[in-house]
Amino acid sequence: RNKVLSDLEGFKSDPSAATTKVSISLPALTRDVPADERDRVTMEALKFTVYDAVDEVGDERWVAAREPSEFIDEMTVSVYKEGHCPPEVLEDMNRGDLPDEVKGAAKFAVESQSRAVERRGREEALRKVKDA
Repeated sequence: RNKVLSDLEGFKSDPSAATTKVSISLPALTRDVPADERDRVTMEALKFTVYDAVDEVGDERWVAAREPSEFIDEMTVSVYKEGHCPPEVLEDMNRGDLPDEVKGAAKFAVESQSRAVERRGREEALRKVKDA
């Protein structure tokens, strides 16, 4: 937490910087932790720590967004100062906040459309067979 806070304070004091990245590696952070306590340190807890530090240093005006990663024990969080967050990042964040009912309705609509297209394709193929 202290390293993240220090990095964010440096980012805050640099008026020319609009974005920074905070990288977290679970193996590197737990290397000195006793083996019986390592399972208590999770990526979710580390993510919360980074987001909490971003809110604290950025006075809740900065945006933190976790970037996709191919490894489950590493993460990179992009931090944007107020007014500098790309629209697609905001869209992705807001999409993740949709209630389950809305997600379910959207999935149902897509599935219904694909079934209708399939049905039309079968009907058209059947007509071609009958016409032949």
